[in-house]
Amino acid sequence: MKKTAKRRYRPLGRKGFTLSETLVAVLILMMVTAVIAGALPAAQKAYYSVVDGANARILVSTTVTALREQLESATGVEVDDGGTSVTYVSGDNGALSRISSGDNGIMLEEYLDYAAGTASGDTSRLLVSDKAASGRLWAAFDSLSYADGLFTVTGLKVFGRESDQELAGADIVVIRVLTDRV
Repeated sequence: MKKTAKRRYRPLGRKGFTLSETLVAVLILMMVTAVIAGALPAAQKAYYSVVDGANARILVSTTVTALREQLESATGVEVDDGGTSVTYVSGDNGALSRISSGDNGIMLEEYLDYAAGTASGDTSRLLVSDKAASGRLWAAFDSLSYADGLFTVTGLKVFGRESDQELAGADIVVIRVLTDRV
C-alpha cells in the first residue's frame, strides 16, 4: 500500500489568505485597472466625435435659420468683391447691418442708430452664439452673393474648435428676400 502525504497549506485553526494569494489578487486587480484606464481616453474621444458630429449638423441648421431671419427682410444690399461679407439695411429694425465670415465664425455687426442718421451704437456678435455652438464648434461660409432678390450662400461649413476639421456643412443655401423694397 502506498502512503500519500497530506499537504497542508495553512496550519490548522488559521483562517484567511496566504501572502501569495493576496499578491496574485492584487496583481490581477492592477492589470484589470490598467486595461480600463487605457481604454478610457479612446472611449472619451469616440464619444466627443459622435457628439460633435451631431451638434455640427444642428449648428448648420441653426446657422441657416439665423441667416434667413437676418436676410429675408434686407434692403439696400451690397456684397463686397470677395463675397465674404454683405451689408444691408435690416427690415426688422432699420439698422445698417453687416454679415461676414471670418476665422472666429460668422459675425453680425449692427449700427443701431443708422435710421437716425448716425453710425453710433454699433454692436458686433457671432451670428450664432458660442453657447448654441456648444463652445466647441464654429460656422463659416466661403462666399455670399446677391442677385434678383436671392441670397446664395456657398460652402457653409461647421468646424471643430480644437481640430479645425470640417464636421458638417451645406454646399449651397438660397435665401429669398421677402420684401419688394429691394
